[in-house]
Amino acid sequence: MVDLTPSETHDDMPRRGWLRAAAWQLAGLAVVGSVLVLGMAGFLVGLDAGALGLALLVYAVGAGIAIAGMHLFYPHQMLGAANCVTLLRLMLVAVLAATLIGEADPWSVLAIATLVLSMDGIDGWLARRQGLVSRFGGQFDMEVDSLFALMLALAVWLMGHAPMAVLLLGLPRYAFGLAGWVWPWINRPVPDSFSRKLACVVQIMTLIALLVPQIAMLAAVPLISAALGILALSFGRDIRLLRAMRDGTASQR
Repeated sequence: MVDLTPSETHDDMPRRGWLRAAAWQLAGLAVVGSVLVLGMAGFLVGLDAGALGLALLVYAVGAGIAIAGMHLFYPHQMLGAANCVTLLRLMLVAVLAATLIGEADPWSVLAIATLVLSMDGIDGWLARRQGLVSRFGGQFDMEVDSLFALMLALAVWLMGHAPMAVLLLGLPRYAFGLAGWVWPWINRPVPDSFSRKLACVVQIMTLIALLVPQIAMLAAVPLISAALGILALSFGRDIRLLRAMRDGTASQR
């Protein structure tokens, strides 16, 4: 979990105006997005009030946290296309939430999940291209990825495609975050790592593969076991690095 601590000085005051402007822009897009979420979820599951309500709740909570975070931590004057793409990914993940209690065509669920995965990385590329890279943007993207994994794990389990152990593939990020409340040193930022990104891709691709009944029937347990092993190695590596940073024995790169 990234530790973002806002500071407030006289020099920050003009920048706070930019933060407010960007946050208001994101809020405006989020309102429009709520209508799109309801429309897409309705197309997917029909007029199921519970399913539509769940989709809207997931989206509203996620968007609300993002808007608050942007208001406090975003360092740029422009909202940027990258944050718009991440918000769109959040919308699609919220639509997937509707399928947890509403009936949907499994292949439509698979198509939406594949679309969300295919969009991953576009936001980072756009941020670099526009010169709008920020720790907030990285955090926003990571939290959407984590929510995506959780929704997929729940969907796979509720569809009966895998045993309850599949839920472990949707929980590592949240378990890591809870550990940060007990051991605050876990909240320190760590350097970018290709292996960490690869573990995330393996996690998501495994869950998407398990949406396909034929694959789940033949290889659910081996796929879950392999993905959990890769995630355990990735998180274990980060924990060792963070402990070394706490103890002052890690090399700063």
